Amino acid sequence: MPHRAYTNLMSTDCLGCGGSKKRRMSFCAPCFRSLPPMAKNALYRKDGYPETFETTLRYLEKQKGKN
Repeated sequence: MPHRAYTNLMSTDCLGCGGSKKRRMSFCAPCFRSLPPMAKNALYRKDGYPETFETTLRYLEKQKGKN
């Protein structure tokens, strides 16, 4: 079974906030914009993508909890 990071790419649901996103994007635009620059760049690398996705998702969940 593929890692959820890859199945998420074909989804239109943003796991970061529950909103909608475009297919082949990791997160919706507001969630992506809220990421630190290094995390944004890492999401475009093929090597280590699942780990990067999980790390950025945890970051977004923590940010969501602060609001």
